[in-house]
Amino acid sequence: MTAKLITTSAMLICMGLAAGGIAMKSEDILTRAGLVAAQVNIRQFETALDAYYIDHGSYPASYGAAAMVETLIKGRYIKENVLLNANDFIYQPENNGQDYTLEYNK
Repeated sequence: MTAKLITTSAMLICMGLAAGGIAMKSEDILTRAGLVAAQVNIRQFETALDAYYIDHGSYPASYGAAAMVETLIKGRYIKENVLLNANDFIYQPENNGQDYTLEYNK
């Protein structure tokens, strides 16, 4: 699903640029598409984290995005074949699992 969103986002950006007659470097388009994909991934993580919170009364206590992703996969809150690099994200639980920080790290 994430790959489809990335592809769709990139196509929409390209079509918008072509229609508006704005010339951009392909690197800029790819960077923008990457940022859009990161925003989509963060929204999906937030949804999965909220479901985890409902079930457990706290957010995952794992520090780091890779550990958070592993916890969400084990709990079946996200699928194992999620296309992302966990190193691109920062996750840290706060206030004894009652809150968290989740950011794109690029």
